[in-house]
Amino acid sequence: MLSEVEDATRLTSAVLLRRQQTFQFMGQVRSIVEAAKQAIEESRKLLAVNEALLAAIRPAQTAPVPLTDLQLDELAVLISKSRGGHAFVWNAHRPLPIFDSKQSSAIQ
Repeated sequence: MLSEVEDATRLTSAVLLRRQQTFQFMGQVRSIVEAAKQAIEESRKLLAVNEALLAAIRPAQTAPVPLTDLQLDELAVLISKSRGGHAFVWNAHRPLPIFDSKQSSAIQ
């Protein structure tokens, strides 16, 4: 009978020790889960800041405004003067050969 009581006492002590260890382990798991939640929240904040920063740095992805015919003519004249009397300006709609007759005749 005494050995049965001792066995029950040892078993009870072992169960209580295991229970205490389990509570400690669960506390560690809770703190790890809380730290993970905080890390996720910080990551979300950093991603939001990163997106805002990239949006501010990146120029707007818009197509350039096409030159008007007058602007193209002025550009062609400037190019023809710098290239000895002739120019060839490529417009998105059509190529524009431009000649400055005075300088072109001087070259011929």
